[in-house]
Amino acid sequence: MNAIMKRIVVTITAILLVTVTIAQDSLVLKDQQLATLIQQAVNNYPKIREMEIQLQSNDVKQELIRSNWLPTVQGDAMVSYVAPVPKVNFDGKNLQFAPNDNYNLAVGVNQLLYDFGKTRIQLERSQSEKKWQKGGIDLSKNAVAYQVSQAYFTVLFLNKAIAVQEGQIKALQENEKLIQAKIRNGDALEYDLLTTQVRIANARNRLKDLQSQQEQQYIALKLLTGEDQHGKIRDIVTTDFTQMANSATWRNYSLELKQINNQLELLNINNQVIRKDFSPTVFGTAAGGVKNGFVPDIRQMRLNGMVGVGISIPIFSANRPKLEQKMNQVSIDATRQSITTLEQQVERDLARVNEDYRNLEEKLRNQEVLVRQAEKAFQLAQVRFKEGLITSVELLTTQVAVEDAQLSMVQLQYQMQLDKIESHKIVGMKIW
Repeated sequence: MNAIMKRIVVTITAILLVTVTIAQDSLVLKDQQLATLIQQAVNNYPKIREMEIQLQSNDVKQELIRSNWLPTVQGDAMVSYVAPVPKVNFDGKNLQFAPNDNYNLAVGVNQLLYDFGKTRIQLERSQSEKKWQKGGIDLSKNAVAYQVSQAYFTVLFLNKAIAVQEGQIKALQENEKLIQAKIRNGDALEYDLLTTQVRIANARNRLKDLQSQQEQQYIALKLLTGEDQHGKIRDIVTTDFTQMANSATWRNYSLELKQINNQLELLNINNQVIRKDFSPTVFGTAAGGVKNGFVPDIRQMRLNGMVGVGISIPIFSANRPKLEQKMNQVSIDATRQSITTLEQQVERDLARVNEDYRNLEEKLRNQEVLVRQAEKAFQLAQVRFKEGLITSVELLTTQVAVEDAQLSMVQLQYQMQLDKIESHKIVGMKIW
């Protein structure tokens, strides 16, 4: 019973550790729309599929390396004519010790017996290369995931902007009808009607621009996900992204740092491969077959065989191992330095994005005040217009001011959302 309880405790502990690791390494998206789009993209994007197919060659390479431990068998068949051949005259007869026509049929087997770890370290390098290639695929998937996220939120915020712009056009059209009625009654001027129609035309142009921008995002999403997303993206209330304000913990998230460490691991194994390449190799060989040329009957085909053990020892390589290790060490030092470069880049870019985000926060607070003031001014203008204290053009001006203020607020919210996404991208957090 105690043994069972121990297993349960160990299992639960392992699950908790894995959960903590996942929480540190990646952002688990609660927005199912976005999560689905990202999954479609990383599964279907052609370049990623190409990289995943290329990764399969590494498995073949490992099998090829393992084949070093297997024997090789070869068959040889040779016919040759040799002249002159050794012969002597004995008692009036010529005795020939080798035939002119030589026939040799043989099968040989070669087997690696011991290579002082060469094959083993080559397998380790192949596995490290596969890990590094997978890291490159992960980076590509993450880049595609962030492209999808940006396009996704652009569509959502353009939905809001289009709704505001359509509301503005609708309100302008209602004012146009009202002014036309006033003109018929002699209470308004043709100038008021022309001014309203010009503003309607301008608002329609802005709407066309917004719709065109949104269509471009749908085109990008189709390219990334492989499917048309028109009508599939609904407005959301909350977002998974928050502003990453602190660069101190970026190492916990960065896929780029993980890839640099993978490269360092590969380079360190390369050092071992270089040293092993100049180690001895012990091999065994065996051969057997039929041939002629054996005295006393040199023409008779006879069975023959051979078994042996050999060793191959590199003797002189013109200082090549030291030079290769030196060159590999330069790559190791440069890769280690790239960690410092990445850290400085993360700190710089994150500070820049956070400063922009704080600026946008302040602007958004001010813009919210402006929207309330514009709405209040429009309400007062409506009262004054009904009382005949202002013209329809003045009423229209206050109404347009409300719509413009709302559009500006939507734009600020959109830019803040992009900053949140950018902050996650800078630290290299996995989002797929």
